[in-house]
Amino acid sequence: MRMIYLVLAHEGRPQLDALVERLAPAGGVDMVIVHADRRSDLWRSLREDPPPDTRRVEVIQNPVSVRWGHRSLQAAIILLIERAMAFEFDYAHLVSGSDWPVMSRHEIVRELEASQIPLCYIEAEFGREEERMQRFHVDARWLRPDPRREPMAYRFKPAIVRLSRWLDGARHRLLGDRSRPWGRWFKGETWWSLPNDALQMVAVELRRLTDSGRLVGTYVCEEHVVQTIVAARLPERLADCRRYIDWTDGGDSPRLLARGDQKAIAESGAWFARKFALSHDDFFLRLPPYS
Repeated sequence: MRMIYLVLAHEGRPQLDALVERLAPAGGVDMVIVHADRRSDLWRSLREDPPPDTRRVEVIQNPVSVRWGHRSLQAAIILLIERAMAFEFDYAHLVSGSDWPVMSRHEIVRELEASQIPLCYIEAEFGREEERMQRFHVDARWLRPDPRREPMAYRFKPAIVRLSRWLDGARHRLLGDRSRPWGRWFKGETWWSLPNDALQMVAVELRRLTDSGRLVGTYVCEEHVVQTIVAARLPERLADCRRYIDWTDGGDSPRLLARGDQKAIAESGAWFARKFALSHDDFFLRLPPYS
């Protein structure tokens, strides 16, 4: 079985290099494709000093500038999916640069092969937070500005939010509800593991949706679009996404994991976990080899 790993990253070249080596070691059959945020130092590093072995790791050469909550993250995912379609593989895993495999490849393959049909390991909860896709938000980059880097955006944020609400109300009165191409939207974590045939279907549907302009004005659409396509088209093949993510801090980002989390991670049965950071706790580097 050949795996292809689609990695969304925006910082930390040493950690990314370690992740690549863990997922696709030399001499193996697996491959990694990396999308680095175009605005990041990581992208500049990869452009100036690309990974030498392009047979097992490839970097997207036309990356997008990614902003939190903005459809640009979904655009980056599209680039990864469409590039993956140029290669032969059995399963594709979407992960971030702060993820790490916490179950061995052998165990993952054994579970994948145990199913009579290729399952889609993706979280998809019917109807949850649909307003993200149905309301119209003025460019979502304004919804979480950094007052130090974007002082004007921070100052005008309340006005932008009010304008979004007014425009959404006016649009709804004139045009009614925004379209739902596959019915009610599903919601889940961004990260998934999909078999080749499912990803081919997603690639076609996703490109059609993107080209239609339907994602303009949406908010955190990467947690809804692929989830809805898979749930609507392949409901009988849905399975748990097999990710360990700890949201107990209650913020917009998962809690950074440390060595004290090892027992909970192991007991979860997850294939991948997040978030890890070398600067926080490098214990994950010493987990058993993935291969």
